[in-house]
Amino acid sequence: MLNRLPREYSLAFAAAVNDDEVLHANLAASPVFRQSDVPLLAERGYPCASKAYNHALDNNDADVVVFAHQDVYLPQGWERRLLSAIRTLDRQEKRWAVLGVVGVNWDGTFVGRAWSNGLQHEINRPVSDPIPVQSLDEIVLALRRDSGVRFDAEMPGFHLYGTDVAQSALAAGMEAYVFDGPVVHNSLPVMRLDGSYRRAYRAIQRKWRSRLPIGTTIVPVTRWGWPLWSASAGLRWQGLRHAPVQHRHDRPGVLARQLGYE
Repeated sequence: MLNRLPREYSLAFAAAVNDDEVLHANLAASPVFRQSDVPLLAERGYPCASKAYNHALDNNDADVVVFAHQDVYLPQGWERRLLSAIRTLDRQEKRWAVLGVVGVNWDGTFVGRAWSNGLQHEINRPVSDPIPVQSLDEIVLALRRDSGVRFDAEMPGFHLYGTDVAQSALAAGMEAYVFDGPVVHNSLPVMRLDGSYRRAYRAIQRKWRSRLPIGTTIVPVTRWGWPLWSASAGLRWQGLRHAPVQHRHDRPGVLARQLGYE
């Protein structure tokens, strides 16, 4: 059985970075980095998120490492929400390995809270206590170091590694959870599920074929992959019908307050 984490948990944050302007306007602008000495590791030049994140894991000794997209804004007090959720799971003696803010539970429905600038839509399925899920969205993932769970360096690109790490936790006899830690994902719209996404989708199909279907926050991963083709066609049609948003929100902190996240 996992040892219980200490009463006070040390945190570190990491992001795979390819645009410093986006990083500094969003993730690095989050209050936690202005108000504490918690580190933010910017991992640059990696061909996939998994290698970037494993490098971050190997270069700090925090109890919990939080991996976030460079265009995510963490509202005031977000880290306290995370630590409260961890303490709840610890009191309940849950064997957790990874937490996220949005995921898909076992009946295939979304849970969690986040604003997506790209979608111009809020995912608003709040949870009172952390809830176990089968997959996690990649926007924010908090990994417990002493779980032994790591990111799979063979996962290509920057998609579906949240699903993979959640399934890795489950395969190791542990659990993945969504907690109430709303964030602003200051993204641009995704107009197609391109070759990079399809390669990640096929990697999940191969690796977890005995566990399929697996719900994800984009499309379910199934044996034959029909949901992927249907979603790709739907995105193309949507792009023809509606002009997508062209810009990130210029004040994500103001938006977080307007949404009641802080």
